Amino acid sequence: MHKKPTQSDMEYTQTSPIVPKANIIVPPASPNDIIRERLLERLDESVSRKLTLISAPAGYGKSTLVRTWIHTRGKKAVWISLDTGERSASLFWRTVAAALLAEYPAMRETMDLRMSPGDSGIDSLLSAVLELVSKLSDSCVLVMDDYHRVSNPLVHNSMSAFLEHVPSSLRVILISRNIPPFPLSRLRVSRQLSQLNTEELRFTMEEAEELQRMMLMNPLTAEELALLEEKTEGWAAGLLLAFMSFQDRQDVGGYIQAFSGSHRYIFDYLADEVLGRLDEQLLHFLLLTSIADRFTAELANAITANQDAHALLDRLEKSHLFLIPLDDSRVWYRYHHLFVDALRSRLQVKKDAGTIREYQRRASRWFDQNQAYDEAIRHALQAGDYDWAAERIERHLSMLVKNGHELELMVWLTQIPLAHMVPRSDLFYYQAGTLALTGRVQEADSLLNDALVVLGEQQRVLSDEASRELTMRMGMYRASIAFYRGDIEAFVELLDRNREGLRLFPSIVKVVNLGEALLYRGPIGFGGRLNKMAALSAKVAESEGRREAIHHALQGHGLVFLADLYYERNALDNVKPLLEMALSAQATPSGLGVWVPAIILLSKLLEASGDRKGAGDCLHDAMKELDQLQTPHWRMLLEARLVRLKLMQSKTNEGEDWAARYPMLTHESASVDREYVHVTLARIWLMQGKTDIAIRKLRQVEKAAFRADRLGSRIEIGLLLASAYDRQGKKSSSTEALDQVLRLAEPEGYVRLFLDEGQAVRRLLLDRMATGLESSIRQYVRKLLDAFEAEIGMRSAENRTDMSTEVDKLTPRELDILKCMANGCTNSEIATILFLSPGTVKRYSHHIYQKLNVKNRVQAITKARELQWI
Repeated sequence: MHKKPTQSDMEYTQTSPIVPKANIIVPPASPNDIIRERLLERLDESVSRKLTLISAPAGYGKSTLVRTWIHTRGKKAVWISLDTGERSASLFWRTVAAALLAEYPAMRETMDLRMSPGDSGIDSLLSAVLELVSKLSDSCVLVMDDYHRVSNPLVHNSMSAFLEHVPSSLRVILISRNIPPFPLSRLRVSRQLSQLNTEELRFTMEEAEELQRMMLMNPLTAEELALLEEKTEGWAAGLLLAFMSFQDRQDVGGYIQAFSGSHRYIFDYLADEVLGRLDEQLLHFLLLTSIADRFTAELANAITANQDAHALLDRLEKSHLFLIPLDDSRVWYRYHHLFVDALRSRLQVKKDAGTIREYQRRASRWFDQNQAYDEAIRHALQAGDYDWAAERIERHLSMLVKNGHELELMVWLTQIPLAHMVPRSDLFYYQAGTLALTGRVQEADSLLNDALVVLGEQQRVLSDEASRELTMRMGMYRASIAFYRGDIEAFVELLDRNREGLRLFPSIVKVVNLGEALLYRGPIGFGGRLNKMAALSAKVAESEGRREAIHHALQGHGLVFLADLYYERNALDNVKPLLEMALSAQATPSGLGVWVPAIILLSKLLEASGDRKGAGDCLHDAMKELDQLQTPHWRMLLEARLVRLKLMQSKTNEGEDWAARYPMLTHESASVDREYVHVTLARIWLMQGKTDIAIRKLRQVEKAAFRADRLGSRIEIGLLLASAYDRQGKKSSSTEALDQVLRLAEPEGYVRLFLDEGQAVRRLLLDRMATGLESSIRQYVRKLLDAFEAEIGMRSAENRTDMSTEVDKLTPRELDILKCMANGCTNSEIATILFLSPGTVKRYSHHIYQKLNVKNRVQAITKARELQWI
């Protein structure tokens, strides 16, 4: 019997309110399952290793095998059925958490404390899941079915990190049609990988005989079965369909001879044979319900406009017609993936496009009424019901973003014609802003221009009042475009002409990057072009009314990027008043895009002023405030800033601990929205002496910054690359990187980016000054060196005394050894150069560490460079 879905069947879990329960429970056992003992024994052996990968094309019985193993062996298991909605990494890990909590409900309180509903940071979500599984008291298997549906590289990267850190109490089984892009070779070498592939999953003759005994009243002859096995190559789906098509057929032998070809063609042929033998009522039901990825009897009734779904589902289950129950209660179902493809192909032939759209529309309304909004929107888009889809996306926008549907949102928005979307400004701004955030500058610009055309066309058919409102809205769109292009004159002129529009539709910054800490390097700060910032600042100063208008348009972000302008040009006295205004409001979730960057800049200002303790204290205080808001993404940025501060004090342990808390950083690809933490990780590696991998990471981030036109980022990354190449002794590469930085920075007047890198960069500039430079660059380098001298002059006499005292501690021989260390020489190489034994070099090194109060070679070199000895 089929139950009617209750509220609990449709309920979405608190930790992941977008995960249907049917997706996170072990599929029920079926009396029709073949017990394939040889494969069950392989699984018994495989789970002694971290990962079991079962990969084969559709229809080979992968999921059935694992399901049967769990039930026959009585295994404790967590099952995740991945669907086409698993596009974002945050949604993926929320799904994992929800599945774990379905099996271990007692841990819900712990997880809710670690994983807040609004948290979309992959690092914190992954850390929370790892913490949860580390507390498992018994052994458990985590099964991820249909992993081939995952296409997001961030998911693959985070899975690599998860597998690296997963505790021995949890074993992972991945079921996929293809090989996932993990570092499988590393797992294989460490004997932590077990694999089952197509060849091993093929049905043996004995298994084929068992299947036919279950399916056929009149079994095939041994010769017929052998021919069938040869034709299907042991393919489970092909065998099953063949047996279904043999029922009530007289000339079975001739029929077996008739079909041939690849699995795809065999399946289509057999599916046609099976479908062609069904009565019209059942075939109609199959075709119409195939439009849904999953369905209940009530949804089927809504789509078909009948009330016979319960009875028809009973018939389908008894006929073994590729119907897969998704829960023990027989509420949710789906069809086998290959079978549903065949049904959808037949539906396209049987029904016209308008009729199919009506079925999609019915499914959309049913999902909406049952609060499955993402599926409601998907079906509405397939129905071409764009206004309804746009209205639902707009209504649930914040919930969809919070629940990790960012990537799918962008797919949906590209499917909606602009004419249906532009009147809903939040949707349009979200699409343009996300394009800007991910560095797709030209696409965002084109989208804004196309929107103006659409708005102009709509204006001709509107009432006077609606036309007036649309004119104001168009004025703000044009202002957005001008700001985005960096056209200061046009931006200010449009704001001057559209003050009422600014009052009604205030936010310009919705179309630019609000999610990354150093805003002046994103679109809101013109990619770090200080001259553009200065030009806008000059326009602001021309009138009080204009100052208020632009401040209103930029909603506080203007204060931060203006403070950045003064900071980068080393006019430190002008920075703090602006930051005080930016920080005058209490920290709220909606205002963290201003508040966190302001805190980071305040910390930098305090450090530049010599108050390192104050720089650290302001970060710690800010993190305490953020803890009340449960916003791990923003806290992670403050942590990264604190790590940078500690690294400048040669305290590498903090950096190592921070990197260990976010294992995914090592694996994920570089992107502009994660730039600050990626560069922080590269800095940690440089301090640890891991120069090669630091350079690789910096090169990745550099490419992302170039694509996003982030000038300030390219300067910082270039300086780090120049220092890294210098440490490797690659002078030509170091000089090339430094020259590129100087060419980018000189026209904009950057100063602090150089000063904040410390004496390593000063030494590079001194070396470069001694060689040939064009006059404008030489003058700029001289200016930077003068700024370094002024910075050094600000150091207290006490600090200078401490430095000289430390130098006096080292003997000439120890200084020689320290210089060799800085050049990357091993102990053996130092021994050869200085005519010492390796043991003597080791003793000297130990004395150096003691005198400098450091623990290792990297810290000794860093301190020596700070003190300008090398």
